[in-house]
Amino acid sequence: MTHVDFYLLSDESRSERLRFVCRLVEKIHNVGQGIYIHCSSEAEQNSLDDQLWTFKANAFVAHQIVTTNAYKNTDTSIWLGMNFEPDGKEPILINLGIEIPPFFSRFERVLEVINQEQELRQQGREKYRFYQQRGYLLRHHQL
Repeated sequence: MTHVDFYLLSDESRSERLRFVCRLVEKIHNVGQGIYIHCSSEAEQNSLDDQLWTFKANAFVAHQIVTTNAYKNTDTSIWLGMNFEPDGKEPILINLGIEIPPFFSRFERVLEVINQEQELRQQGREKYRFYQQRGYLLRHHQL
């Protein structure tokens, strides 16, 4: 069964949220895990794409934005996408989407990154209830 982790950030900044996601992706990638990052908008996807290349002065996290052809034809283990249903070959889903994507249960773990922005906090509460009512194992990381 899919395990769900909520990362609760202490500030309201969307840019800090994406910077945290970059650090999280780097940590997961360093232990050899594949990741699909489900973005809420094209602007968010493009911003995260830029940050993954530049968030560290001396390193970057190689990744690719999903297109149907690219997803099937490369060995990349970190994907960014939206409005795309991956096949679940990566074990971890980072959901930055407003809602829970219908394909979330294909993944071993789902990571929800929530900051203190009022709208995002409310969405986080709704997501928590959704997972809880369906019996998923939930973990919290207060940061």
